[in-house]
Amino acid sequence: MNTKIHFSQGDTVFDVEGDADVVREVYRDLKGALVGRLAMVKPMPLREHIADALEDTGATEVQRKKPVRRKKGNSGSTSSEPRAEAYQPSLVKDLKAPGLEEFYGKFIPKSHSEKVLMFAHFLRESGYDPCTANQIFTCYKLVNIARPKAFKQAIIDAHGTKFGYVEYGGVDNIRVTTIGEDYLNFKMQKNS
Repeated sequence: MNTKIHFSQGDTVFDVEGDADVVREVYRDLKGALVGRLAMVKPMPLREHIADALEDTGATEVQRKKPVRRKKGNSGSTSSEPRAEAYQPSLVKDLKAPGLEEFYGKFIPKSHSEKVLMFAHFLRESGYDPCTANQIFTCYKLVNIARPKAFKQAIIDAHGTKFGYVEYGGVDNIRVTTIGEDYLNFKMQKNS
């Protein structure tokens, strides 16, 4: 039976091929030689390595450089451009929403994500599918509750991976997902 061993360290390559006993014997010799060389080399403390390096370069002391701090960039845009899309919600004066207060009273929403879900569901049932951010904003006003300070972010949060209640395709394209529908019907706290 033919046996082969291949050893590679840096730019040194060592190949042995032949009878298994011969290859094993060469392997033991090679291993013994390497282990013996490593045992003879005494590790040098880091300070001595640095001192040796300084002597080689002619320097007399180590000067520590301060780490370079990178500025957080805004992906190539100029400082006058807004980082996020500027959106100011407005009321929809002709929104037909009979029964919104009664529907809202059936539930006890704990977050704006739940409120966004409720309003998007109500709007879908009222024939607004997809609904808009302005329509949801108007629903907040119609039931007389405080609107979130970061209104668009509240909708994005309801869409995000944490909840997934709505599908957000932009401020003019918001739909309730099956996750949101199930949450509203089965998990959301209801008024007695």
